Formats: sequence, structure tokens, C-alpha cells
Amino acid sequence: MNIGFAGCGLIGSSIALLAERYLTDVSMHIFEPNSEYRKKIKKILPNTIFVEDVVDLVKSDFVFVCTPPSKIFDAIDRMVLAEGDDDEFIIVDVGSVKSTIVDQVKSKHPGFKRFVPGHPFAGAVSSGPYDADLNVLHGAPYIITPYDGVSHEAIESVQLLLEKLKFDVYKIDAGAHDKIVACTSHGLHLFSMVLTERYLEIAKTELNETGADEFHEALGYMGGSFLSMTKYAMSDSKMWADIFKENHKSIKLECQILMSELNKFIDWMECSGEDDIILRLNSLKNQRLTMGAKKNEDN
Repeated sequence: MNIGFAGCGLIGSSIALLAERYLTDVSMHIFEPNSEYRKKIKKILPNTIFVEDVVDLVKSDFVFVCTPPSKIFDAIDRMVLAEGDDDEFIIVDVGSVKSTIVDQVKSKHPGFKRFVPGHPFAGAVSSGPYDADLNVLHGAPYIITPYDGVSHEAIESVQLLLEKLKFDVYKIDAGAHDKIVACTSHGLHLFSMVLTERYLEIAKTELNETGADEFHEALGYMGGSFLSMTKYAMSDSKMWADIFKENHKSIKLECQILMSELNKFIDWMECSGEDDIILRLNSLKNQRLTMGAKKNEDN
């Protein structure tokens, strides 16, 4: 089996490590324009072959497109246009925004039936291949969002490959996927960044200090919950700016709904007794514990 990778940062390199571990007789070809990334990839995946252009991947059996979301269509477009009569490559992507890419491919390449949109629900705050590891993605959910026009053979082949790589594969509509990640990932990353900015504003105003002393004192008021909730502010800025732009409609809608729900909760809490508040918090606590237990069972 020949697997190609268009872009090979954290996710691409981690998928390649899974392929090296769990597939037999596999060869891997990588298009990665970043020279520093290539140096690291060569160390962790010494048997891979680098190619000069993304179109050189069309002879692969599968191609994982692991570029930032706004670059995915360009890679797919160039490969499809370079397709020869004997080429049967199947394209899978890893982008966390699905509706845009699905619409683009359906619009420009309606006859291409071997693109299976996908998104592994895992990752890390870091970017690039430097922290690539089997454990980054091992056992993670991999959501695929096939649309009308994708061949059943391509979908089944991708599902089988992903299962061999130890992913749990789920199918969902692209639009539903984007709404879900706006709630479970994209919106939370945005909230993490805004919360960080808000706290720095409070520290500057309330502590009435300046320069290094102010920042040092502000650190003393950061609890574990704050640090946990704001760790995503340390994520790759370029990648997340790209994601925010690509999924801005779903993110905006989800944030508006969340703000509305927060206001409702605050209004309810102000006119409720302590027992009612405890009852509701316990209910939410138990539901969250159940979600955690189900996750552990699945893994």
C-alpha cells in the first residue's frame, strides 16, 4: 500500500507513525514545503520519501491532506486536475471544518467520487511534527462526512484503512459536524483566548501596577481551573486564525447561543433557592460524569 501526505505537521506525522506501526508493506510519500518540518520528519520516519510537488502523490492508493483548512481545496484541486487515466487515489482530509471543503469539491469537481472528507477528534496545543507521537491519535474518533456523489467503495476503503490505524470511525453530515466542533472545540478555543485577554485587562486595572511587577502579581491570582481553561490560548496562532475564518458562521452562532444560555442561567440562579441550584448542578455533574465514563469505555 502506498500512502501520500499533503502536508505533514502534527496530525499528518502522527497518522504516518500509526501507518508505520500497524500497516504491513506500506510505503509513504510526503509533500511538505517546510524544510524544518522535513528534517524532523526524516528523523522520526526515516523510511518515508519526500516529493517535490503535491501532484506527485496521485500515484498513491490514499492521500491524506493535512494542510490548514484554507489550503485543503488547493491541494485537492491540483491532484484531481493532474489525475491520469490509471490513477485511482482516494483523498482523505483531516481539516476541522467540513462544509466549506465539501461545497468547493462538489462545485468544481462534481465527477470526482473519491474524496472522503474527515476529521480526527484529537490533537495537541502544539503544531508541526515536533510532538508527533502514536499516542496523539491512537484510539481517537475519526469523523468522516461523505456526501452524495462519493463512491461507496471509497467510503468503505477509507473506513477500513482508518480502523486498521486504530481509529474509531463515525459518519456524520458536514454541516452537523461544523456545528458540533463549534461547540466542543472551536468556540472553546476562542473562549480560552478571550478569557486570557479579559484577565490581563482585570489585572492591569485592579492591581494598579505596571510592567513586570504587575504581571508577576497577576500570576498569583491564577487558579488551576483558570489555567486549564486558558491553555488553548497557547495554540498555534496561524492555524487557529485559519480555522476561525473558515468556520466563523457556526462559531458565531454557537457563541451567541452560549451567551444567551449563560444569561438565562444567571437570571434563573438569582431567583432560585439554594436547594434548586444544588439539584441542577448535581444533575449537570452526573451527566458530565456519565460522558466521561462513556469516553473511557470507548477507548
